[in-house]
Amino acid sequence: GLGSRIAKEKEDVYYMSIEADWDYNRTETSVRPDVVTDYWISKYNFYAEFYLPKKFVFEFDAAHPRRQATSSFDKPINNTIINLELKKKFTEKENWHVSVSVRDLLNENLGFRRNATSNFINENVHTVLRRYFMLTVTYNFSSANKNESK
Repeated sequence: GLGSRIAKEKEDVYYMSIEADWDYNRTETSVRPDVVTDYWISKYNFYAEFYLPKKFVFEFDAAHPRRQATSSFDKPINNTIINLELKKKFTEKENWHVSVSVRDLLNENLGFRRNATSNFINENVHTVLRRYFMLTVTYNFSSANKNESK
């Protein structure tokens, strides 16, 4: 496939990146030369992190995979996954974090697998964990020791 990424950062203010990946799939067989399956799958990602006053950090990431319809599967399966997180850093070394997050804000997450071989194509859509909220408390051991070794 082909991919590209652009990122911009201003230290202690923000970090942002945009990514795009494109994959082309084509299968044909000598058993059935009249049956050719070809399709594109692309994925677009956006990530942003903003450093706010009082040691708060806001994170946003979005992924939008696009799956082309084929002669075997006439409906394209596209969704957008958005995750948000608000994090508060504690202590002078900032080794304690408490965060509140929502994963899959739009409730569109789905499990998807498309497998194409020379004489077989299979598409599987299955249930996965969808929208959820989470409270996280994190202690970072490596950042606690980093300042002591200087």
